[in-house]
Amino acid sequence: TVVIRGRWQVDGGAGLALERLNFPDGVDVTGGRDVNFANCTFGGTPDALRADKVKGLRVEHSIFANGALSLRQTEDVFLSGNIHAAAGMPAVRMDTADAIRYSDYNSYTAMSPCWEVGRSSWSFADLRGRHDRYSRILAPELALDRGVPRLKNEARFRSLGPHSTALGPHHDY
Repeated sequence: TVVIRGRWQVDGGAGLALERLNFPDGVDVTGGRDVNFANCTFGGTPDALRADKVKGLRVEHSIFANGALSLRQTEDVFLSGNIHAAAGMPAVRMDTADAIRYSDYNSYTAMSPCWEVGRSSWSFADLRGRHDRYSRILAPELALDRGVPRLKNEARFRSLGPHSTALGPHHDY
């Protein structure tokens, strides 16, 4: 288990792929293109993963333990197989809905609010009109294991992700 302490910051670059990392204090990505996170855990501040002016952000099979994905002037975003565990807040915040190219097979904790687009809150029903057709409302139970949030109710998230994979961390063997 790799834990990166302190808010991690990435400025620029292209073709960045990060897998199986835990960011308890969150991540800031500014500029750049083709930035990929897979099987990661994000925590920390209300903006657990903040992307600013990124073209081509991909987040798959990750857990947002107690914060949101925050997008500003970011485009071509792909979201799939993620667990959004923070209750009472939008899972994704963005300045425009056009930022999202694809979002599906994710888990949200409540019917509303799921996303915040500009100054508007989007419910789960609002999302399903455009994205997240196969996403679910499920309450994850998290416990800390060596400082990393882990699912206690992992069985509820099996086979609900893309291609019958698990929601949240998933490893092909």
